Amino acid sequence: MRLNDESKNLLRDEAAKVYLEILMPFAVLFTDLSPTSQEKTLKQIKSKEYREKSFKLILVGSDDVVSSWNEMWNIIYKTERGESESTNILIEFGNVLLSIRKSLGNTNTNMNSRDTLRWLIKDIDTFDANV
Repeated sequence: MRLNDESKNLLRDEAAKVYLEILMPFAVLFTDLSPTSQEKTLKQIKSKEYREKSFKLILVGSDDVVSSWNEMWNIIYKTERGESESTNILIEFGNVLLSIRKSLGNTNTNMNSRDTLRWLIKDIDTFDANV
C-alpha cells in the first residue's frame, strides 16, 4: 500500500514530534553536567513514558532513524558494560541527528554528524576527530 501525499505529511509531522520528544533529554544530558540534572535526566530516560516514546519512534521513524537510534542504544549498553568509550555515544547521537535531518526532508544535506553536534557540545573541537 502506498501512502498519498497527505498521509506522508501526517506521518512526517508525527515523526518530527516523536523525534523532538526523544531527543530533548539527551540534549539536556549533554549540556547540563551538574549531578542533579544528570540524575534527573537519566531517571527520565529510564522512565516508562520515555520508553513509550522510544517505542513510538520505532513505529513512525524512518528506517535510517530507527537504525541509528538502535545503534546509539547499542553503544550506550556497551559503555555501561565498559566495552565502549563514552565519546562513542556522542558520535552515535550525531548520527541520529543527521538521520533525523535527512528523514525530515534535508536529503541532500552537506552536513556530517559532527556538524549536527556543534551547537550542543561547546568544546567539540577538543574531541577526537571521529566525534
